[in-house]
Order: sequence, then structure tokens, then C-alpha cells
Amino acid sequence: MKYLRIFAVMLCSFSLPMSLFAQGWERIGDFHGKGVALYGDSLFVGSPEGIKVCDLARGATWNDYGTTDINVVELVKHQNKVLAIEETERREWHLVRSEDGGNTYENLMPLFAEMLERNYPLKYVSNVVQHPSNSAHVYAAVSTDGYAVHYLFESQDFGETWKVKRFDSEWTGDRWEPSLLGPCGISINPYYPEMGYIYGRMIGVDVIRNYYRRSTDGFNSYTGDDYRLVIEDDRPSGFIPSAMAFSPVDKNTVLMYTANGILRSTDGGATWRLVYGEGLKSSGNPDYHTRQGQVIFDKERPQRVYWMESYTLGTPKNTLFYMSDDAGLTWTELEKLENICVYTYDTFSYNQPFMALYNGQLYLSTYNGVYVSGSLLGIDMPRNSNSDDANTAVYDLQGRRLKSIPQRGVFVKDGRKHVVQ
Repeated sequence: MKYLRIFAVMLCSFSLPMSLFAQGWERIGDFHGKGVALYGDSLFVGSPEGIKVCDLARGATWNDYGTTDINVVELVKHQNKVLAIEETERREWHLVRSEDGGNTYENLMPLFAEMLERNYPLKYVSNVVQHPSNSAHVYAAVSTDGYAVHYLFESQDFGETWKVKRFDSEWTGDRWEPSLLGPCGISINPYYPEMGYIYGRMIGVDVIRNYYRRSTDGFNSYTGDDYRLVIEDDRPSGFIPSAMAFSPVDKNTVLMYTANGILRSTDGGATWRLVYGEGLKSSGNPDYHTRQGQVIFDKERPQRVYWMESYTLGTPKNTLFYMSDDAGLTWTELEKLENICVYTYDTFSYNQPFMALYNGQLYLSTYNGVYVSGSLLGIDMPRNSNSDDANTAVYDLQGRRLKSIPQRGVFVKDGRKHVVQ
């Protein structure tokens, strides 16, 4: 009997990863969900009818956050103020600002055009992000049109005043003169905010290739002279970055989602290698412009990573889910949602958040509605992010849980490093 029990425990442990969502997915929002933002216990979701908000701690009840007369693609929030990307009837994407909880909005695009001394309005904002340690400090990627030169705008008072940090470029290599930046995303390492990244695609004479810039001083300067990803085995440039994720315990470990696979860096994003995926050239991959994904580290289990890959609206195929327990080095396919697709505002969106991790569950925003996964607890160790146990849990730099805070050395608590001398 003793050995039977041991065998049963071993059998369950081997089957756990494939049964991550054994409790199934539940649709908790029946509207067309776009970008998500998690603030405390509240999940904010953009939609064609404004911003929807749900208090996750109290159940899956949705309310309108301000007006419903706005098509919100994604948003960030600071106190009662909102910065949102609005999709207009002319298929343009404008940055708008509200000071009254989303009831009324001001269009910021004329202000941006005036700052750049242009006599015609700018049309597109491809991403808006907040500084991890100051929610009033924001960045926006702004362009004249969907496939033209971009500018990085910065505000430290949540959009009341702005300054320009230009990041357009010209690539003068073979077949790349002239060339233009396509839509771009902005990522900031939440644990080391001085490390920032701008990425997207460049449009050349007859091909499309990746665009990538890395900063170690808060976008004041950029490392390297090239504008592309450096991949260790010199793979082709079809790896167009669209989302990034950062290790809670090691600033040098960075993951990047591309439509052709997951890239991993162990030097803070200076160089990359393919750890999962096909590695196809964009011209040889018919699905290249339809795949969209996101990667999330679990800060309470620093080696645990979740990865979602979906298809854009108009290509309703399966949404796939993967998990890694070694900070993205190896991956296991977990589950799929059939005929579910995400709702992007460009053919290929950049750093648009579709997924949030809260209290041991994944929340996914799609064209078909907002879904919540079965519990992720129990794959490794039971935890509850609101429990006293979760708030006091500590780990070593390899992500292994410690019984107590060490008397000397480095440990991780609540996703941050601590040093005991």
C-alpha cells in the first residue's frame, strides 16, 4: 500500500502540467475584449463600448468605467485619470486623456503634432506604458501613419505635459535605403526600470525585418549602433518582436514573443537565441501577420512563466497556452481554447496586453469575450496571492522556496531581491 501511494503521487506529479486547466475556462465577460490592465483587485478591459471594470475579489461582475461612447484599445490608469488608445471610425488610433474617471476625454494628437511642428495631425499611437515605480510617468509611441517614422513621447504628470524623445532611424544596409519604422511597442523592466526597450518592424524595399533598440538609462541613450535583434546563430530577420517579459530575480533574463517563436536573452537583451518555435522567415510563413502573443512571469514563483499565442481577428483558430518552470528555457504545451482569437487594433499589435495573472488564475481578453482559467494552484505548491503565506514567501535566486529568510545572502520576496549582510 505504501508503494502504491508513492506511485500515485508520482503519477499525479507527471500529469499535472498537462492538466493545468483541468477545471476548464469560464467566460466571465460577453463583450469584445481588447487590452487589459490590472490595478489591485480590479481588472480594466478596453472594448468597443468603452472601458469595462471588474472587481476580481468580489466576483465576475462588470461595470462601465465612464462613458461607453468610445472604442478603447488599451489603457493605463493613475488615480481617477485615464490615458487610452481610441480606435476611430477612420481606423486611426489616437491617444486620449480623461481626468474624470473616463467620462470625458481630450484628444492629444493635435498637441503632439504641434510639438513636432507639423501642419497636419498625427494619426497613430501603437503603445502607451507606465513607468513601473511611478504611475504618473508614462511613455507613448506616436507616428504620422501606420508605417512611418515614430516618436517616443514622455510625460511625468500623466499626460498633462509632454516632451519628445525621438527614436526614428534609417537603415542603410542592403535593400534598406530608404526604410521606415512600422508600429512599435515599448517595454520597461518592472524590476529594473532603467532598462527600456523599443521594438517592432521596419519596412524595406521588398522585405520586412525587425526593429529593436535597447536603453539602460531610461531611454536617454541606446546601446549598440544597429537597429535589429542580434540572434546568436545569425537567423533571418523575420523575428518581429511584439511582447516582452522580465525575470523577477535576474535583470539579465528577458523573454521576447515573436510570431516565429520565443526568444530568450541572458544578457539583458543584448543578444538573443530561439528557445521555442519555428524560426521561419516572414516571407515563408503564411501565418506571420496573424499570430499574436504574450508572456508573463509569475513573480511569486520566479522561474514560472506562462505564454499565450493567439490569432488576430479574422483568423479564428485556436489560442494556445504554454508553461515554463525554468525561466523560459524549455516549454510545455498546456491547453488550447478552440476558435478563440484576440482583438488587435493593428494587423500585428505591439506590447498590447491581452492577459493578466491574478490570485492563481489567468484572465484572457479576446474578441469572443473575457475568460478566466481554472486554478493554476497545485501544479507546484498551493498559494494564494492575498494570503499571509504568499506575502511572506521567500525564494533563492533559482526560484526555490526557502523555509525562512536567510541570515545572510540574497533572497527574493514579492518579486524583488533583498540582501542580508
